Amino acid sequence: MSPDVTASLDFNSLSSLNESNKKVIDISSIIYKQNKRIPNLDLILKVKEDHQENDRDLKELSKENLIVIPKPFYQLKLNKDSLRNKNSTKYLVKLMIREIDVQIDLLETIKDTTTNADFRSFAAKSSSTLKQNHEDLAMSFNL
Repeated sequence: MSPDVTASLDFNSLSSLNESNKKVIDISSIIYKQNKRIPNLDLILKVKEDHQENDRDLKELSKENLIVIPKPFYQLKLNKDSLRNKNSTKYLVKLMIREIDVQIDLLETIKDTTTNADFRSFAAKSSSTLKQNHEDLAMSFNL
């Protein structure tokens, strides 16, 4: 454990990261439930698994460093008309990419500002994975 973790971490960033991560997990679940026959379903499931892994890693890091990250309270603001549209999967993937971009920004900030080696390593690894997921989603869904 680092000597003074609280001096080196922005708790709002961790909370926002946690919330955004949960949103991606929820959106990927909606895509899966909505249509199990979409092309690139394996990619959607991989993205979900990556975010679930990030969630577990963040919880473990928080526990090790005695940090409490509040449970996220959010609503997915989904456009009902867009969900009924034949391009609803594309709409949801765009939302997922937007949340991934938010996470990448937060992770880059954490990586650049924290003095905690464990959080810096987590941020670097997660950011790299999310950048690849962003690229794969954009290419696979022609966004």
